Amino acid sequence: LKLHSNDVKSPPREVNLQGTDVMRAYLKALDDGAKAETLDLSSFSLLALPMEACVLTGLVRLNLSDNLLRELRPEIGHLTNLRELYASGNQLILLPPEMEALSMLVKLDVRNNQLNAVPCELASMTGLRTLELGGNPINSPPREVVEGGVEQIIEYLQQIYGIRDTKKADF
Repeated sequence: LKLHSNDVKSPPREVNLQGTDVMRAYLKALDDGAKAETLDLSSFSLLALPMEACVLTGLVRLNLSDNLLRELRPEIGHLTNLRELYASGNQLILLPPEMEALSMLVKLDVRNNQLNAVPCELASMTGLRTLELGGNPINSPPREVVEGGVEQIIEYLQQIYGIRDTKKADF
């Protein structure tokens, strides 16, 4: 494992506490992600998205599933080439508005989290083809919109987003 050319300072504390094998696997995943288009940080018990992941602007696929994430840092918006984001099985309570910059995203999997709303900023993600929301206590958009699929969700969010831009919200 050669990390001399990377800016990796140290694995997060929660990774270090899991022992040497997990720490090596984490560092290898970051090193592999720096050289490839895919970064798999699933099942590392991460409490936060590592900043090192947010500088890998060539990433096309990022897997953060099955960690302990409560939020995604705003810098995730720097991953403008990202096409697939997997963050299922965490404890996410919100998605950052900076995700609006992920215009190439076609798949977003945030199943089994604690999301109660889909941010309006996702309305600009017109290329989004798959939005996995199952297992979340979503109350906005309404359940019937969510059940209608990604196109209906985007349409609903675009209406809300338009209202916000003109500041004529009636809620």
